[in-house]
Amino acid sequence: MTHTRLSRPVAARRLIRAGLASAAAIALLGCNVDELLQVEDPSVVTPGTIRDPSVLPTVLAGAVGDFAAAYSGTSAQEGQILTSGLLADEWLHAGTFPTRVEVDKRSIQVTNTTMQGVFRTLSQARVAAERAARLFDEIGDDAEGQALALALA
Repeated sequence: MTHTRLSRPVAARRLIRAGLASAAAIALLGCNVDELLQVEDPSVVTPGTIRDPSVLPTVLAGAVGDFAAAYSGTSAQEGQILTSGLLADEWLHAGTFPTRVEVDKRSIQVTNTTMQGVFRTLSQARVAAERAARLFDEIGDDAEGQALALALA
């Protein structure tokens, strides 16, 4: 019977793996899994707290952020400035995106994903602003905040 010896690096790796597995098992035994899944996040506005007047500035800030993303665009989506500038010949397309070329040539297809994205972000901004204005009307007394929300909508 022959006996094969493991090289030292292989034996060391096996020992390290066994030690890490043991440490993980001990750590899991000391944890209550139910407590790990129950966390509190005080910065999230939940449906139950949306009727509190103290969250109105947060709702308004969200509407302003949605409007800014729809108007000027983001790194992933064109905004109203670019697309309306392409349509009005203020801008010229200088890239290879065929959906932008369609806008510049005024031959926009129904399946144009650029225009779908622009419409989607504009709609999201409008809904967020209308929701904020409605909340100001129902539970707030800040006429300035409500006026801003209505203007954004």
